Amino acid sequence: MSTIGIFWFAKLFSVVVLVYRLWLGRVSDACSSGEDDVGETPMVCVQLPLFNELGQVAGLLGAVGGLEWPSEKLVIQILDDSNDPACRSEVDAAFRALQARRPDWTVQVLRRPSREGYKAGALNAGVQACPEASLFALFDCDFRPARDFLEKMVREFHREPRVAAVQAPWSFRNPKENFLTRLQTVLLGVHFHAEHHGRQARRWVLNFNGTAGLWRREALEALGGWSAETVTEDLLLSYRAELAGWRIRYTEVVHCSSELPSTLASYLVQQRRWAKGHGQVLRLLGSSVLRKTGWGVAKKFDALFHLHSYGVSVLLAGLLLVLPFWVAERSTWAAQLAASSPERLADAGLWLMSATFFLVFFSRRRLSEMSLQATLKERVASAGILLLFLPYLSVLILPRFLVGLFTRKKGSCSAVFERTPKAFSAGKERCEVGRGDRVCVWALSAYFLVVSGLCIVGELWFLAATFAVQAFAGPRLLVEGARSEPLPAFRTALDTRRVVIDGEGT
Repeated sequence: MSTIGIFWFAKLFSVVVLVYRLWLGRVSDACSSGEDDVGETPMVCVQLPLFNELGQVAGLLGAVGGLEWPSEKLVIQILDDSNDPACRSEVDAAFRALQARRPDWTVQVLRRPSREGYKAGALNAGVQACPEASLFALFDCDFRPARDFLEKMVREFHREPRVAAVQAPWSFRNPKENFLTRLQTVLLGVHFHAEHHGRQARRWVLNFNGTAGLWRREALEALGGWSAETVTEDLLLSYRAELAGWRIRYTEVVHCSSELPSTLASYLVQQRRWAKGHGQVLRLLGSSVLRKTGWGVAKKFDALFHLHSYGVSVLLAGLLLVLPFWVAERSTWAAQLAASSPERLADAGLWLMSATFFLVFFSRRRLSEMSLQATLKERVASAGILLLFLPYLSVLILPRFLVGLFTRKKGSCSAVFERTPKAFSAGKERCEVGRGDRVCVWALSAYFLVVSGLCIVGELWFLAATFAVQAFAGPRLLVEGARSEPLPAFRTALDTRRVVIDGEGT
């Protein structure tokens, strides 16, 4: 197959994916039926897994302290695996403050002698330490639940049978801090408001996102608890639950505020863990999904499509490798064929279809409802940012997906579980972009400059300009993505938000 054909296939594939996601999200929520009365108030255990989360604990416990639930039916577990004395001291101070604020609550600080099993191990230890709880709510350190979060979420367990877990969508406190947070707002908007929303309405396979949700004890015990076999324990448990006949339910009755990684270093830690975890779960359960009886072809296809989501990086990497050959062939092809020839018209039609569906998809207002009500211009601009930086991010993340997919280890597959670094109270991040990542970005930037030069030689002026812009996007990714201080307006917003949370919750 010629490189022209390869790129035609890639454009057609992108059109199919965009049409599929448009179709997936264009449904009404048909899942609001069911009992609204929960009957006897269940015992809820709120689990807060922590590991060296300096500057985040006070805000987390301040928000949790505002939750509305009967005190005799509530247990708060601070699952602190921190090995930093400063972080432990901060946890102890926040614990005492919560006790003083809520003297009628049961608040526990659980510390293990080792981090065995990482987050999964901490959650299992918490489940064993609270045998009276029938539901477990989970919040990572940067999440701030609303006062009525438990009240609204617990009702969702009664809206359809055999609900193992209920997931709430995330909202964001810093969607406009920099281009990286704008990019994540677009991507997570797609995940929640197109993918989760559509899969819930169709009763297809859903995944719990590791935080901002609740799990039923009965389901946890039936599935053997959380597993550290992968670095995405939430994704693995979700698919095991669905394969065992349980349901993961998604609802938008309440949102949970969170903080987006604002530096390239922290974002790469998060995305590499997710990519590796998707590869691991695909390797472990992909065949089980295919063999599952009772699931239709469409449901199986969507489940595998979801697990392969990071596999798109493989396609992008392949296209990058053949890019110079495509430019050479296209310049010859364009010189030999008239502009009105069927081949040229078909090529232009594919480009137009791709661009049209891309703009239609990302201009949907529903994708921005999670955070600020962004204008159409802002949403389309964010989609443009995605196109500019996607090749760089794909190349940086691809190796971890392949490692998760093809590496087999005895026992635990997770190796070292890397938590996503969160912002300090002053806004600084705890890690920097690695030298290897910098070299990769600069090399890819130089590669795009060479391709742009080849386009100039072949008199492909539009493509030359496009790849030149793409070349300068890489260094911009490093410069802006390495920002360790939040924008002044965002810092003010954070300080104001922190006062509200510490004083009254959200």
